[in-house]
Amino acid sequence: MERKRNIVRVAFFSASILLGLVVFSASARASSGIESYRCQIYNAYISGNMNEWLLLLRQMEQSYAKQKSDELQLEIVRSYYGYIPFIISKGNKKDADRLLDKAFEYLNSYLKKYPRNAEVLAIKSSFFGFRIAINPLKGPFLGPKSQDILKEAEDIAPKNPWVLLDKANALHYTPKLFGGDPQEALKIYNESIAILVKQGNNSCIWNYLNAYINLAYCQIKLKQYSAAMDTYNKLLSIAPSFKWVKQELIPELRKKMQKNS
Repeated sequence: MERKRNIVRVAFFSASILLGLVVFSASARASSGIESYRCQIYNAYISGNMNEWLLLLRQMEQSYAKQKSDELQLEIVRSYYGYIPFIISKGNKKDADRLLDKAFEYLNSYLKKYPRNAEVLAIKSSFFGFRIAINPLKGPFLGPKSQDILKEAEDIAPKNPWVLLDKANALHYTPKLFGGDPQEALKIYNESIAILVKQGNNSCIWNYLNAYINLAYCQIKLKQYSAAMDTYNKLLSIAPSFKWVKQELIPELRKKMQKNS
């Protein structure tokens, strides 16, 4: 009898290990797939291929429809967060509005499961900012809402670099009449980047590069042209093939510097 019990225990223990290995293997494959998407979007960003970015976003959505993954859902939210401002900058407001509706669906679904995820709360604040950029008439209603959500994210994780980055963006791009402060934004951009550098492991993270872009834009707004050029050169030391910086941003800044010399 005792021998039978031992056999059952061994069988149960072996089955538990096997199940754990299967779950671990599936999780590892999922993480590997997400990292692949992340790196491909990073490469699309530095090569200036935003059509590829959108294609990868659609592929992630198809993968998510087949197998729900919180990690993949978060990456989809981040990818919308990066892609929608590009569409807004091209003047495609109808497309941007449609994409933002979809992005909000993924984001709100994620926040139902993780309501205290500070990074995603900060992204939600930015999404409301995108709504205002698409339709400025919504500013009086959505502006305070965006600020309240960002404050909630700050209260949860005041030193989260992505929360700090969104706070800097808000101060940078909001008109001074409504509380914008580029000088304060500059300090927070530098704080956010310093934390990211200290943390390390920023390879394949497009928003790490974007933090430097926004820092340079803020420096230019404050007429700190030499500092902005240093920021662009720093970017090229991180991503030497960054097409947008090499072919557009640096030449534009050089012209501005010559004009103001």
